[in-house]
Amino acid sequence: AIERAKSRFAASAAGVEEVVLEVLAQAELSYWQVSRWQEQLELNNSNLEVAETLLEEAREREKVGMATNIEVLQAEAFRAESKEQIIESTRELGDAYDRLLAIMGILPDSAYGIDPDRGVEFMGESGTFMPEFEIAVQTAIERDPSLEAQSLLIEQRRWDKVSAQNSMRPNLDLVVAGAYSGVDTESAPDAYSNALERDGHFWSVGLEFSMPWNNRQDKANLRIAEREVDRELLRYDELKQDLYRTVRSSWRALDAVRQSLEAAQLTVSLQEATFEREKSKYEQGLSAFRDVLESQRDLDQARGRLLNAKLSRLSAEIELSRLMGILFERNQISPELPEVN
Repeated sequence: AIERAKSRFAASAAGVEEVVLEVLAQAELSYWQVSRWQEQLELNNSNLEVAETLLEEAREREKVGMATNIEVLQAEAFRAESKEQIIESTRELGDAYDRLLAIMGILPDSAYGIDPDRGVEFMGESGTFMPEFEIAVQTAIERDPSLEAQSLLIEQRRWDKVSAQNSMRPNLDLVVAGAYSGVDTESAPDAYSNALERDGHFWSVGLEFSMPWNNRQDKANLRIAEREVDRELLRYDELKQDLYRTVRSSWRALDAVRQSLEAAQLTVSLQEATFEREKSKYEQGLSAFRDVLESQRDLDQARGRLLNAKLSRLSAEIELSRLMGILFERNQISPELPEVN
């Protein structure tokens, strides 16, 4: 019974660790979601400055007859579109910030904006976390809390089997009994005194032997315990296979998003060069103003895809780190978990 209790406590401790890892993963992902929309808002503010510049240039060119009123209207529409994007990004940033504060257990200070004392870092340009697949799988199997809890459950079932086996074995007990009694039958005080003086006493020592005979209930309990052990062993293999597939899928997702991030970075570089070229051609009268606006929109979309790729890369890193059980090391923290003695 003591060993079973120890196993149950250890399994509960493994369950606590699993929950802590999930909360930590949610907290880190929420943090980078705030960072993603914070960068998006800065990008939209920068786009608004570009839109203001294009509008001013269009008006100046209209004054000297180098541009039409249509181009001015297009520039004004582009500025309005940039302002609309700022409003949407501000809303998304506020929602992401609220989710992060909820995990942190903190109430927001205002309807919009982030407290300067609680600002977040920008997402990095590229990630360096990419373990070998075999290492990732082996680490996950060794440190997965669910597998640990299942192995401890198997240990409990084995102790149940031992208990069921013990109930079917013969028992040999040593029985010792003793008593004192008074020999006076007329006076209670005299009888009590005689008992204390050991005038009357009784001793017995014996052995009791018992052997189960055709005990169907104990046999049934033993068969049930054996089946429980087999079932939990099968469950352990199933969890191990599921973990292997999940790690493999997460590893592939991280590898794919790393390649997508590289492609998104190249696309942004290309669109930046394309925008500068179209703007130069427009200033020389070799390109239409609409082409400049389209080039700017393509650049904005490319930058947005780059931000999404960065967030996807971080999300994939967090998920694989959680499966490998290394989130504590990743975030350089040492949580207070139940100690198993």
